[in-house]
Amino acid sequence: MPQKAVFKAPNNEKLRQFAHAFVQSEINMQLGEEGLDACFIIGIQLERVLPAYRKYADIVSQTNIRLERVKDHFGEHWYKLSNGQRRTLEAFIRSDAEVTGKQIEAHIKYLETYQQHMASFGPNGQKELQKKIAQVLGWSMQEEEQGAIEHEEGIAA
Repeated sequence: MPQKAVFKAPNNEKLRQFAHAFVQSEINMQLGEEGLDACFIIGIQLERVLPAYRKYADIVSQTNIRLERVKDHFGEHWYKLSNGQRRTLEAFIRSDAEVTGKQIEAHIKYLETYQQHMASFGPNGQKELQKKIAQVLGWSMQEEEQGAIEHEEGIAA
């Protein structure tokens, strides 16, 4: 007599992976032509955007939120705030700075994942995607390549 397959509950990491794959599948099924065109454009632009965004993130991570400047913004009204209000305001500022950093990290992680997905198409797939983007935007491939060169020169300047 054949044995029944036993369902083994997946661990949290497997559930997280499934959830991500499921959401992406649902989105992809409902994108439509306009959404797919936008998706392709984003993918091609990642080669330019991601390095600049990483540089931005690095600079932001090194900024120092100077709480002593909060007082300057309030001027003479600073002393009208109670000590509790000042501490609360400083806590809000620290929290917002932390949230901003985490949002930037999340954006980079998303863009890196997107870039990995685009890279999975391989060189031939990349060329086809570039042709599709050029078609969608009404560019010739020469214009696309020229735009990339001009952008890189602008960053180097």
